[in-house]
Amino acid sequence: INPEDQEALYLSSTMLIEAKEYDEGIKLLEKLVKLDENSEEYFMALAQAYDKRGSASHSFADIDLAMQAYTRCTEINPQNEEANFQLAICSAKKGLWEDCINYCQKAIDINSKSERAYNQMGLAMYCNGSYDIAISLYQKALEINPEYIDTYSNYGYVLEKQGNFTEAVEMFKKYVVLCKDSEAVKSLKNHIIELEESIK
Repeated sequence: INPEDQEALYLSSTMLIEAKEYDEGIKLLEKLVKLDENSEEYFMALAQAYDKRGSASHSFADIDLAMQAYTRCTEINPQNEEANFQLAICSAKKGLWEDCINYCQKAIDINSKSERAYNQMGLAMYCNGSYDIAISLYQKALEINPEYIDTYSNYGYVLEKQGNFTEAVEMFKKYVVLCKDSEAVKSLKNHIIELEESIK
């Protein structure tokens, strides 16, 4: 590959990342962002590559690198909803709940119909102990998209935490109906059984 051929470098990096050859793909993307320091597309791809490698290796160092690249995306384009949302996710991975809430709010400011941002903010509020606010955010997410699956399980857990077991079971059952992940469904079905036993 010609080291100056950005299109070829980008295509090769994409193929390497898809093949889970993260180190090699990241090297090419790091070259690309040096060639074009104002490319939102290249920084986004680099951030996602760090993110994927970090998730695969459970590396906080990669999460930090991903956050730097996502932040660069927001500097290039302050209206980048995806970068702000991913910064919220990265913050949550690090247990930085206030940061997560702030990035979710930025994503919502850009797109007021972002059910995933309301859901993620609800999760951060739950982890911060603000259960009533979490519930209002989950309700907003479901109002926007009644089939946003993750909200049902998250909503169920906050209801359970408040001792509202019957309502929690209802939410969990909605998740089970919509979810296509058989392992997640199996695990939650067992939890539903335990809750129903405690209600009796």
